[in-house]
Amino acid sequence: MELDRFRSIDPIQSSVGWQIMADFVESLPAIECSEELVRALKGSHPFRWFKNSLLNYPNHKEQWFAFHQTAMLDLARDWIRGEGIHAQLKTNA
Repeated sequence: MELDRFRSIDPIQSSVGWQIMADFVESLPAIECSEELVRALKGSHPFRWFKNSLLNYPNHKEQWFAFHQTAMLDLARDWIRGEGIHAQLKTNA
C-alpha cells in the first residue's frame, strides 16, 4: 500500500465554524431572525443556540444548510489546493 497517497485532514477549528455562522447572519436582512441569531452567537454555547434559534425560522434554516454546504466545499477546495492535489469535488446536490 502506498502510504504517501494518504493525507491527514485536521478537524475544522471551532473559530472557523463560528465565523461561517457569523457570515451567514451578516448575509441576512436586518430582521428579527438575524437579531436572534446574533444573540445566539454572542452567548455561551453559540453552536447549540444558533441551531436552536434556526428552528423558529424554517426558511432561514434551509438557507443556512445551503450556505454551510457552500462554505464547507470552499474549505475542502482550499485544502485540496493547499495539498497540491488535483481533484474535482462532487456533491450529492
